[in-house]
Amino acid sequence: MYCPKCRAPNDINNQVCANCGTPLPQPFGQRPTPAPMQNVYCTNCGAVNDPRSSACVNCGTPLHRVAQPAGYLPPVERISKGKYLGSIIAGIVVGMIFIAGGIVVIVVGSRSSYGGEPESGTIVGGVLLLLVGIAASIYASIMEFVFWYKCWKAIQDGYARATPAKAIGFLFIPFYNFYWIFECYWGFSKDFNMLVDRHNLGTRKLPEGLFLTACILTLVGVIPYAGYVASLASGIIHLVMISQACDAVNSLAPA
Repeated sequence: MYCPKCRAPNDINNQVCANCGTPLPQPFGQRPTPAPMQNVYCTNCGAVNDPRSSACVNCGTPLHRVAQPAGYLPPVERISKGKYLGSIIAGIVVGMIFIAGGIVVIVVGSRSSYGGEPESGTIVGGVLLLLVGIAASIYASIMEFVFWYKCWKAIQDGYARATPAKAIGFLFIPFYNFYWIFECYWGFSKDFNMLVDRHNLGTRKLPEGLFLTACILTLVGVIPYAGYVASLASGIIHLVMISQACDAVNSLAPA
């Protein structure tokens, strides 16, 4: 059989030209064999569903279909734990020290012992310390957002509940972000574990309970008084969560 476009010879069973990809005319009575339909995995509970289903038979979540064939896994870029975790810890520590120091300097400067007049130079120095501390804290936040963006990018096999941009962007929506932190962090651990099952990977799964605990403590942190202890615990667990997520993503990358 010859291609009607480039005239290249093709096997009679070919449906498209091996040379240029043009569809080939089929012999009379012969129809192309349809590609097998792949099972659809629920992004909420991980249950396997018939490809013709529109909602999960287990939990009722709407199902999303993907163009990639089963077994497709996007290339994964390794994440430097030292770069991101180190930057986040350094930014938080430096930010806390400079902010606390700035507040102390401003208070001391405003309560000058010389006639009760505030020392403008001291107050300006305290303000500068505050600005440095705030800048360090913002830097730590940016590095964390970039880190989670890379984590979500690594599991985009077509079944993830959110794109990297959506996962991070929705954290900036006021009030809605109280809900979205569960989707971004706890949801990531669940989607990662379902990806491991879908592709039969031998990598270690993420502890979903740890990620859920970090989300709950983050919310408790906004409660007066109780929030101080919760915020401290949340910060520690958050760093452990980042470390484990980094190891998990790197286990998907080629050695």
